Amino acid sequence: MINEDNVNQAIFEYANEKYGKQSKELFLGYIDEFPEKDWELPDETWSNNFLAWLFFGKALPQTGMTIAEEFVETHPI
Repeated sequence: MINEDNVNQAIFEYANEKYGKQSKELFLGYIDEFPEKDWELPDETWSNNFLAWLFFGKALPQTGMTIAEEFVETHPI
């Protein structure tokens, strides 16, 4: 069951299942739009921030929704 404690992991798993094979294209296609792209951060922090932005902040052109919004639409409570 998805709850407050595991929802981010569930969204990550959904994104990996749906977009995993396109991950390199997504990264290369949206890196220039990432607001923190030029910030000096440790690699892991930068990667986590990019994924958070991609999942929750970037509406994908093919759906007009963020990945999190897609997840909610396909996983109603």
